[in-house]
Amino acid sequence: MSFLPRRRDHGTLNSHLVDDAEGALEPSGRILGVTGAGGAPGRTFWSLNLAVALAGEGLRVALLELGPGLGTVSSQLGLREDRSLSFLAHEAQVRALDEELLFRHLQNLGTLRILTGLFEPVQQPLRGLDFLSRVLELVSSQHQLTVVDLGPLDSSIGYELALRSHVICWVVAPTPVGADLFDRVVRSPLASPLRGKPNLALLNGAGQGSLPGAQAALLRRYGIPLAATIPFDRQACLRAESTHTPAVMTGSLRAPLRQAVQAVWGYAFPPAIQASPSDATSRTSSGRLIRTRS
Repeated sequence: MSFLPRRRDHGTLNSHLVDDAEGALEPSGRILGVTGAGGAPGRTFWSLNLAVALAGEGLRVALLELGPGLGTVSSQLGLREDRSLSFLAHEAQVRALDEELLFRHLQNLGTLRILTGLFEPVQQPLRGLDFLSRVLELVSSQHQLTVVDLGPLDSSIGYELALRSHVICWVVAPTPVGADLFDRVVRSPLASPLRGKPNLALLNGAGQGSLPGAQAALLRRYGIPLAATIPFDRQACLRAESTHTPAVMTGSLRAPLRQAVQAVWGYAFPPAIQASPSDATSRTSSGRLIRTRS
């Protein structure tokens, strides 16, 4: 069952075709920043599956992999490596960064547009704040929702980009180490300006050995609601990577991932802008679900 106001069947995601959704909402430029502590709590995994699911519902969605280090989206989806943030940064040194140049580096996966991450760590200085801000501005102006994999918030650039997001999604590994790292990040002085934005948390990889009472702790200690919990399923993740098919599309993680997407949808698109006035029933239903989960 669709959890968005309108739905259109776009065929397979692996078609790599530009396919604008019929009857889609007008671009609203919403930006959802996905971040968390260092290590591997699942930021890219969640960013990818969130963007794929919402694009499959007919929204104009973009996925930007702006976190530092080697990008992984292209390898997970089998995309080209010569169209990426790294190549874009090099070209932007010799000509102005405009929509024409940017869209030459975006890749299409069904209705989803993707700018994959950095493949040359030694070239990170190319990715200054002005450059990344311009990329984010150009992309978000053309899409209803831009999902940004910010990487770990361990630099001033990461925080500045997070401040440009309308919603912050914290991906947390529900382990003692994961909780400790998250606590250090979210309580740091640089993170304090983000607390004025809508914040939500996602527990990724829950299962045996997970910390008990995580939801209550998130609300009590940080005032951050837990949107959803994704169970640990290594085999499902390995199958998704080997077939270049996001886990939200098939397999045992499909249902919990779609439930998580449904919860986050209510934060990224408040009921007032989820649909036109003629879709009041859908808006009310979606909004009620989110308030219950929060």
